[in-house]
Amino acid sequence: MSKILDKPVRVLANPDGVPASFFYRRPQRVREILDQWIEVGEWWEGDCEKRSFRVKTEGGGVYEIYRRASDGEWRLYKIYD
Repeated sequence: MSKILDKPVRVLANPDGVPASFFYRRPQRVREILDQWIEVGEWWEGDCEKRSFRVKTEGGGVYEIYRRASDGEWRLYKIYD
């Protein structure tokens, strides 16, 4: 089961752009990158490219976050239960 949020989130990324930690309710340190991919989206509708990550935190939570290429904003897209 999962919950979709798709809201802005503060992220501290490594120099290569991979998230090291983010803030959701409290600081969340990334322990493992489970998956990553790039989505082009519906460009004909004005969607921008997004670099997405499914991460596991030190507390055991699994989250999906992404960074929009157009403005660099990070967003928390999904929380997995």
